[in-house]
Amino acid sequence: MHKRDFLRLSALGTSLALGASLIGTRIARAANAEGWPAQSFAASSVDQVLQDLFQMRTLTESDRVHVLVGKEVDDALSVPVSVSVNHPMTDDDYIARIYVLVDHNPTPLASIFHCSPANGKAACYQRVKVLHDSPLRVIAQSNRGDIFAAKPAWVHVVKSKGAAE
Repeated sequence: MHKRDFLRLSALGTSLALGASLIGTRIARAANAEGWPAQSFAASSVDQVLQDLFQMRTLTESDRVHVLVGKEVDDALSVPVSVSVNHPMTDDDYIARIYVLVDHNPTPLASIFHCSPANGKAACYQRVKVLHDSPLRVIAQSNRGDIFAAKPAWVHVVKSKGAAE
């Protein structure tokens, strides 16, 4: 190997290492970003999540929140969930967040969707992991602090393809 080739490879390796360290630092800081509910996502029970997010306010079921989820699924790693909330989306009254929880997962809080009046409608779609038969909860919160909870939908895992037993 010539000295010139060695220097090029060394410079390239140094650049890649530096770039990787910068990306890693940005990812590490994301968990500590202002407003990121790290404690809620790390919680190991639904009660902990509800305490962190809503200070255990009473959640009453509302027919405003509509959830479509397969009642029996054969792929526990990819359960489709579709949510829509029948609520105004005006500048002064709108759904600000939609929470999806899977009760019997090790970390029940699956996701938080942020909405604004620009969405036009409060709705979301995702695929979640459901490790065991479990209720799936969806909670919508307005910008005014009003909370609307869907009736928990039970998901029955027919076979846990790829999931831990």
